[in-house]
Amino acid sequence: MRTGLLDSPASKIAVESYSESGSVYVSISGGSFRDQQLFSDCMREILGPIENPRYLIIREGNVLGRKRKDYHAVPTLLGVRKEMAELFLQAWQRRVGPADLIYTRAAENRPILLRARARAFSNAAAAVERLERWW
Repeated sequence: MRTGLLDSPASKIAVESYSESGSVYVSISGGSFRDQQLFSDCMREILGPIENPRYLIIREGNVLGRKRKDYHAVPTLLGVRKEMAELFLQAWQRRVGPADLIYTRAAENRPILLRARARAFSNAAAAVERLERWW
């Protein structure tokens, strides 16, 4: 994404992911310690329980053959401006799939935020595990 938030050029950073036994693992290599910390913090917000994000990503998926909506917070750092939240949505749509962006501060969207808190997969699951290895 072209947000200007990272210290290092994109060519020096690699994000890798793989699936194993129903879990997805994501890691970052390269970049400064600050870049790696920002990545870790943003991933925790995306995958963690919904609290009070400025923007939400809503995607549809199937769970045990049933259609279901799932909700993810746009990281605070990327939700400070609408343009950045829209860049995040575009990156999500390219890498994850179709989704919608919801501004939760609009009165008509507050019920969506409440629904997200109650129904998000991340809120039903155990706390997000954060594993960091620095060598």
